[in-house]
Amino acid sequence: QEAYIGESFPVQSRMIISTKLRRVFVKSRSLRMIMALCLCFTLVFPATALGAKEFSDTKGHWAISYIQDLADQGYINGYPDGTFKPDRTMTKAEFTTALIGSLGITPSEPTKNSYPDTKSHWARKYIEEAVARGILVPSESTQLGPDQNILRSQAAAMIVRALQLETSGGTSIFTDRDDVERSLYSDEIKAAYDVGIISGFPDGSFAPYREMTRAQVCTVLVKMLEV
Repeated sequence: QEAYIGESFPVQSRMIISTKLRRVFVKSRSLRMIMALCLCFTLVFPATALGAKEFSDTKGHWAISYIQDLADQGYINGYPDGTFKPDRTMTKAEFTTALIGSLGITPSEPTKNSYPDTKSHWARKYIEEAVARGILVPSESTQLGPDQNILRSQAAAMIVRALQLETSGGTSIFTDRDDVERSLYSDEIKAAYDVGIISGFPDGSFAPYREMTRAQVCTVLVKMLEV
């Protein structure tokens, strides 16, 4: 382009135009570098460094502080339409992903399949990371059911294992004590309660087989990070 212009202008004009073009090129290259740095900053630093993200459907919700806290740290996201859907249930795969992320763990690329129903699942590497760390135990079930909703008892067990908490001699004060004791994770439920990670309902029950909502998951994960 510079040679083409030179064919129509004298030498002095060509030199002036060439100099201006070089300046434009340098400015353009500098702008590209600045944009690249901004992109890296956005990808590397959590939301707290860039300003809190607010969801359109969490104002006035009982768990808004927990939701915002976890979202600001970049450990959980909302939906493309700007909502969080706090009362929607969460799957085992989603919970495992949020748990591993909240612990600050970057999952390794999996080299095996611990469950036959997670081989091609989008959360496979998070699931395998949880298995490797003893958070999920394949011997407890032949299949994980990654798209099934996470139960309160299962969430309590995974968190207790992740933190490697002591599980013997825990407190059982729940009105549905029989249900808690029948659960495969009764010791983990008590341990999670004793350290303040998960509590019961206003009626005194724990409801170990009840599915967890996104708001409840945010609450227990924030409390886990405070232990």
